[in-house]
Amino acid sequence: MQQFRITWRVALAAFLMLAFAGNASAFSWNPVNWFRSESEEVKQEKNRIVATPEEQAAARKLYEEAQTYEADGRLKKASSLYLRIAKEYARTGSAPRSLFNRAMIYTKGNRFKRAFNTLQTIVVWYPEYEGFDKVVAEQFNIATRIMEGEREYLWGTIPLLRYYPRAIQYFHIVSRNAPYSEYSPLSLMNIAIIANKTGRNSVAIDALDQMINFYPDHELAPDAYFLLAEVFSKIIKGPNYDQGATREAISYYEDFLILFPESDKAPLAEEGLTKVKETYAKSKFVIGEYYYRHLKNETAALVLYNETITVAPNSESAKKAQERIDRIKARSVGPVIGS
Repeated sequence: MQQFRITWRVALAAFLMLAFAGNASAFSWNPVNWFRSESEEVKQEKNRIVATPEEQAAARKLYEEAQTYEADGRLKKASSLYLRIAKEYARTGSAPRSLFNRAMIYTKGNRFKRAFNTLQTIVVWYPEYEGFDKVVAEQFNIATRIMEGEREYLWGTIPLLRYYPRAIQYFHIVSRNAPYSEYSPLSLMNIAIIANKTGRNSVAIDALDQMINFYPDHELAPDAYFLLAEVFSKIIKGPNYDQGATREAISYYEDFLILFPESDKAPLAEEGLTKVKETYAKSKFVIGEYYYRHLKNETAALVLYNETITVAPNSESAKKAQERIDRIKARSVGPVIGS
């Protein structure tokens, strides 16, 4: 049986090696889109091929017709015609413009998913489109509207429930689509805000970590440091639990106060820092008590009592720790003979 399992694994490994060897060119590394299929790049290359004058003229004629329908309020007819242009005349300049107009029609009807996906088609197929910045801006606006509580409408008529995770998803995409634009740091901050409000702490921490590492000089960097400290503070369970989050909160509060001492949030940061330090000091004291009372290890207890005082010298735990230290030292000295 053992031999069979080994043979099966070897066969699987060989199969995967052959599969990847045969499709090694199917993937290429892209710092923005991670692994991106070559088929998308092939599509883009095809779209770079200049259309014939006849194709350009036919596309422009249909585009003008679609615009007329849209201006007359015949949005369904206009949207269908825009889609026809994108399919039949994909190599013309009218194609990305048609997709953009179709997306705007969807947006007006609060059909956010269809609008966003249509705009993403432009990002993937037409990265050199002259209106690329406008495309990203509209994607950001859609994500913002969802973030602010606007509802998606099914078929343009039936309101759906608010779904904040979709806003997080869209902001992630915007950040990847245009990492060097203003929309990327704004998207990361919005992800963190939504995630923090909806209890997705790990998502908030990840977005804020990207924010301070990729955009340390951005005007929102102080807010990112402060919110990081707040998120870690929120997930602290108490002095009797693991203190990893407590240490992170202390670190980010201290970084904030060092880097942005003039911020209007500095008093709040100082207050938060005092609070988490008191929790950390209490955790040291609790462990010290365990060594002192249960393990009868006064040496280890003294170390922890002194750490309690160092972390938060003005805390109640520090006061108790000093009392324990004095008691241990007094007993170790003992009475003086002959006095």
